[in-house]
Amino acid sequence: MADSSTVSGRIHQILDQIGRLNISDLDEVIALLERHHYNKTSYHRLGLRLNLSHNTLEKIKRDHGEVDPCFTECLASWLRKVDDVETPTIDTLIAALRGIGENAVADGINEERQTVSAISKSEMFCHPTPQTTPTTTSKGKILSLALS
Repeated sequence: MADSSTVSGRIHQILDQIGRLNISDLDEVIALLERHHYNKTSYHRLGLRLNLSHNTLEKIKRDHGEVDPCFTECLASWLRKVDDVETPTIDTLIAALRGIGENAVADGINEERQTVSAISKSEMFCHPTPQTTPTTTSKGKILSLALS
């Protein structure tokens, strides 16, 4: 399992990305849901909204029993695209949360994503691409030096 600073950095990456999530994002997705106080006992309803089949969710329940491991396996199955799940994304997760009435969790994740996106955009403008200035060496060759 990744340490908390690695997870925190990766959460910002998954919130800022437009593309799909995959199984390597599992720790970050769990941390994100926990931070926004998702009720893990509703993992079965969430799994159905994420397009996992009832049979898959029942198998998870039989194999893992306790809520925490069932919740984790439900998300892992979604991220692995079990049951022909279409592309897992943060948007898909937010929509599924809204579909089961977890609006506060969905709103929190969406607000965090907007904050991360705004920070990323401002950092892009605060750290412009370095400019280069040609200089001549003693042998007359031109070098480009990055100015900070």
